[in-house]
Amino acid sequence: MKKNFFTLLFAANLIGCNVNDKFFINNSTIEQTQQVGEEMDIQGIVIEKNSTSIIIATDLTEEEVKDKTTREIISQYQTKVFEVNTGEITENPKIGDCVNVWTNGKYEESRIIRTAATRIEIVK
Repeated sequence: MKKNFFTLLFAANLIGCNVNDKFFINNSTIEQTQQVGEEMDIQGIVIEKNSTSIIIATDLTEEEVKDKTTREIISQYQTKVFEVNTGEITENPKIGDCVNVWTNGKYEESRIIRTAATRIEIVK
């Protein structure tokens, strides 16, 4: 009898697992991926730049990133850092600029999260 109960409980648990791309919050569903360009995805400060990408640190002040390398920022602060491909973007942010970034919704997870921008807005 106990074996049947645990088998039934296990089966009910598996049925309750959702394997599609939705999150459930307060009995409503939210799609895991949003429409491209629908909402701003990243807000932060440009800490490094090259011809094809920028590196952005989030949740830090300009003073906290001033005169520090990307490596120093990563080791000193618990913050998210993004490498954003800027291939087709016309905006040209500089190191130290605060930016809002819209992405393609695809992220490559690592210590520095990689993504591609669909739009960049320089805040200041």
